[in-house]
Amino acid sequence: MVTYWQPMLPVLTRQPLLIFLILSMLWAGVWEAGRLLEVGAHASVWYPPAGLSIALFFLIGRYGIIPVVIGVTYATFRAVNLYQIELAFEQVLIASAMSAVFHILPYYLLARYLRALRRQEMGFYANFILNVLSWVPIATLVASIGGLYSLAWSGMMPAEQIGPSLLPFWIGDLAAALALGPVFIGLLSVIVPASMHRLPDTNLQPSKPFNTTSMRRLLMLMMFLLAALYLAAWSDNQHSVYAIFFMVVPHMWIATIEKPFNSAVAVTMSSIIIAIFVPLLGLAEYVLVYQFAICVIAANAIFGLALPALMQHNRKMQQLLETDSLTQAASRDHLINKANAQLARCAVQGVPVSIVVFDIDRFKQINDQYGHGFGDETLSEVARAAQSCLRPCDLLGRFGGDEFVAVLPGATLTQSKEICERIRASITQLQFRHPVSVSASFGIAQSHHETSFAPLFERADHALYEAKALGRNRVVTQLLPAVS
Repeated sequence: MVTYWQPMLPVLTRQPLLIFLILSMLWAGVWEAGRLLEVGAHASVWYPPAGLSIALFFLIGRYGIIPVVIGVTYATFRAVNLYQIELAFEQVLIASAMSAVFHILPYYLLARYLRALRRQEMGFYANFILNVLSWVPIATLVASIGGLYSLAWSGMMPAEQIGPSLLPFWIGDLAAALALGPVFIGLLSVIVPASMHRLPDTNLQPSKPFNTTSMRRLLMLMMFLLAALYLAAWSDNQHSVYAIFFMVVPHMWIATIEKPFNSAVAVTMSSIIIAIFVPLLGLAEYVLVYQFAICVIAANAIFGLALPALMQHNRKMQQLLETDSLTQAASRDHLINKANAQLARCAVQGVPVSIVVFDIDRFKQINDQYGHGFGDETLSEVARAAQSCLRPCDLLGRFGGDEFVAVLPGATLTQSKEICERIRASITQLQFRHPVSVSASFGIAQSHHETSFAPLFERADHALYEAKALGRNRVVTQLLPAVS
């Protein structure tokens, strides 16, 4: 995919080793950015490398292991130096290896599963999103447990701190995965050449810069967010910190009207502001609340990305239920429902409704002589010819086999017969790839105190049998209810 980013990075597409180096440096840089926003030793509002690792494995699979291992090794040695932990060089190597294993394994398996699912779910993006929201919390929990135990086993953290640290570690990893992962995927899909990844469309590629309207929305969002943070800092009521959860509403709004990448950027910007201003405004004691807030905001925004796809999927499913796939006429159930509704409406208005039942003459012989493939072709052409002769208010449906039903609201018997004669003539003029003449027989019944479809259909069907008995290729009307 050619975007506005790629002309700035032409050398990357030709130097895989340089890409690995850049990705390793990126991982280390992201770790350093997270460390700068720490509210305590090994503790931050989020853990940005979690989002980057998931994005790397999701985008380039096993190729992401190398830069992540390098990044984790750097982070381990850096942490030992920063926190002045007395460990031998061999112990630090063991600690980095353990951290890498516990960090890579759950995120790699998660990404591999999501990669496979994305390929299968190209027609239903909403199902993929729901799986993301279900499995990312589990993967981050496993990674957090493994990371804490690796710190304890290596002597970088007292073992008694594992229990109290688990929830903040997990929510910090989850916040970064949900808030930063989508943006990292979008940016990495531009930096990493296509030869290194074979993913289907993730809907996160940054195809063009933010326009003026998008920038205004983003600025308004940031103003609301800062207002919520300052309210919590200046208010004497500790419950004011929960005002941050109101940010779910504007983020969901942006997710439904902006492109997916723009929405992901908005979530990332909000999470960065929270991570910066929570310690600056003296809100560190409420850090767990803000971690949960980032998770809720990001999860809702990600789910918001699925809403348009889910609505489109529902529309397609509704269309499948209402339409006959072969002839594109209305399905039997949809036809009956619409006919009943028209009968009830026209009964109130005092106008008639005509039901037309017709089928193709000697259709079985066509199937037997030329095959069911040609029979299907004949049905499609007959339906198309009939539809072209109907009024915009009329409804054509396939009732079963080669039998069709047309609902003509407000049509008198004379008008209904004229419409049927046009359809009959149009069918006889159809040209097919086999030397066959196709005709149809019609039965018409007009509403006579009927308010439901079934009795009116029986009368029209009886008229159709009369048309067959009279020699086919003709229109017969049923004036009154049939007498048994």
